[in-house]
Amino acid sequence: MSGSDFIDSNIFVSLVDADDPSRRHTAEALIRRAVESGSGSISFQVVQETLNVMTRKLRTVIAQDDARRFLDEVLVPLWRVMPSQGLYQRAIDIQTATATASLTR
Repeated sequence: MSGSDFIDSNIFVSLVDADDPSRRHTAEALIRRAVESGSGSISFQVVQETLNVMTRKLRTVIAQDDARRFLDEVLVPLWRVMPSQGLYQRAIDIQTATATASLTR
């Protein structure tokens, strides 16, 4: 994941934000650049959150076919972080190191 820009689910949801065209345009440009250059990355959690919001929580949800196409064309090419035992072990190590560092300040 080194050298990649991590994209949060809120950016993807902004693509379908009818209330803010400027925000939608910015999100579209950011995502297009990330997909075309391969510079972006997302985690499985971003995939889950994005699809959940787009298909269930928006005022106007996207259709199933559109959700599948978005998954295939946008989310999957950026999906770099998969769940694994090692991922969670590293997260525990980072959390422990952070807690220890804050105690020594």
